[in-house]
Amino acid sequence: MAATPPPNPTAPWSQWLHRGLFPTQPRRRVWLFWLLASLAIAGAIGWAGYRQATGGPYIVQDDARQHVFWMQRLADPELFPGDWIADYFQSVAPEGYRSLYRALAVLGGDPLQISKWLPIPLGLLVAGLTFGLTTALLPIPIAGFWGAVLMVQSLGMNDDLASATPRSFLYPLFLAFAWGWVQSNPWLLLPAIGLLGLFYPQYVLVAGGILAIDLLWRWRGRWWPQMRSIFTQDFWHSPDPAGQRDRLSLIGGVVAAIVLGIYALQASDYGPVVTAAQARSLPEFFSSGRANFFDDNWFDFWILGQRSSLLPKDPFTPATLALGLLLPLVWWRRNRLGLGGQLSDHLALFPLWLLSGVSWYVIAHLLLFRLHLPGRYTQHSLRMILPITAALVLTIAIETLLRQLGRVDRATWQRASAGLLAGVISLVALLYPLSLKRFPKANYVAGESPGLYQFAAAQPKTWRVASIAKEADNLPTFAARSVLVAREYAIPYHWGYYRVFRQRAIDLLQALYSPDLAQVRRFNQQYAIDAWLIDRDSFSLDYLQAKERRANRWLRQFQPVQQQAIEQLQRGQQPALRAFLAPNHPCQIYQQPNLVVLSARCIMAAARP
Repeated sequence: MAATPPPNPTAPWSQWLHRGLFPTQPRRRVWLFWLLASLAIAGAIGWAGYRQATGGPYIVQDDARQHVFWMQRLADPELFPGDWIADYFQSVAPEGYRSLYRALAVLGGDPLQISKWLPIPLGLLVAGLTFGLTTALLPIPIAGFWGAVLMVQSLGMNDDLASATPRSFLYPLFLAFAWGWVQSNPWLLLPAIGLLGLFYPQYVLVAGGILAIDLLWRWRGRWWPQMRSIFTQDFWHSPDPAGQRDRLSLIGGVVAAIVLGIYALQASDYGPVVTAAQARSLPEFFSSGRANFFDDNWFDFWILGQRSSLLPKDPFTPATLALGLLLPLVWWRRNRLGLGGQLSDHLALFPLWLLSGVSWYVIAHLLLFRLHLPGRYTQHSLRMILPITAALVLTIAIETLLRQLGRVDRATWQRASAGLLAGVISLVALLYPLSLKRFPKANYVAGESPGLYQFAAAQPKTWRVASIAKEADNLPTFAARSVLVAREYAIPYHWGYYRVFRQRAIDLLQALYSPDLAQVRRFNQQYAIDAWLIDRDSFSLDYLQAKERRANRWLRQFQPVQQQAIEQLQRGQQPALRAFLAPNHPCQIYQQPNLVVLSARCIMAAARP
């Protein structure tokens, strides 16, 4: 351990600053101060996100429209009766995620409101666990502070934590696993694996990979003797640290295997998973598709894209995360750096973590889409690794600069430059989010049609709407009423679900643009439609071709129906439903400048011979 240099009478303030920030033996109150400072910043970021979420009566996080809307059933089981979409998203929700929301709903919480405040305690938990993990790797309180700050800043620049969806729980649970691994603490590591299986099962694979790779590496060259020793008492009772780690890896691996086995045995009612061959035949998985995955640009596909790539689209946000790339250099030169000698050998966690994530990334590509999206295995990992590695480098860099500030053998300008640089680096790292136009970037969606939501919510709970309008995405969330299809729910990974959804969308498009009112009548009967929500522009070519409306581009994936509707409009054939948009038509039960709701019963009456 590097000793703190003695006080220098020529520069007492610099020595005082160094002693305060980097004490040789930090007292408990020092640890507590930096931990509370970390939690304060995490709480401030969480509160800022909550303020965004509660800035109006109809605001919801984008992904919550998929993962939370159906949970309104927890307060009122009569909602969404026979709703194919709600039933599907309820079935794919991990058990732990469902149970947590169910427990909070029993206590009187509204699921949508829960999803807005839940990121605050999750952020505090992430900050605390990051503080613990970082200080386990470098036992300096301010290192834990920087780790927590960079972590919550990074998560504040995307919607992973703010969504309050299953992936939000990945971060605290996997950080708990990583901390347990570094500390060889079974009471932290084993429950973390079990909870990962309940909230985000895919990352049990990454955790199990870390344990397996670590064990195989330490047993290299003597695998068979080590395997045989498992059946001896010495193996299970040895106080040797290496033996303790062996036991932890084996038990953790068994727990991971059991968790994954239970998860694999839970057959989906909406399977099978779409195959790679099917995906390549569906426009949904290409450009402009709802789940665009395949890309002709190899760099975007493999390196820096979205669902398929190795790296997240924004790996260095905040930009200070780039410092994490210097950790191998710092480790190599650690004996020449003041705090470098205090770096733990357990930094091996990071190469193991990366190797496990990349391995499952490759396997996920080979088994597309049986392990869901390949990018999940590396992108979430990097979002956790980079803040911690950057914090370690940042701490060592600041300490080195402050040590230079107190050296009398340096010129005054050199000491001043070192102090100034340390101050600038600290301020930039801490205040970087204030330079952003909007922080945190929680991706909240504000409903644009309050009157429509209030009207829909006043209808019977069995009310079902047919629409391709953008507001169809919001009706299940803000009005708790069913839609036949909507872009937000066009998720094509389970073919049993999406085959039905896709056919519904095709049938809806055919009825919407059909010049024959009898076809509309048959559609209403087939799907028990109560109302049509129609955008007043929906019968224009621009709307259907989606030249100016990004939200409508998903309609291109329903071929040849979309193209047939375009050709029909080009020939001057008008859809039968267009006549019902005339001013003061008796079938209009709600209207606003850009939207009209038509009564399906009224349309049926008009369609009778």
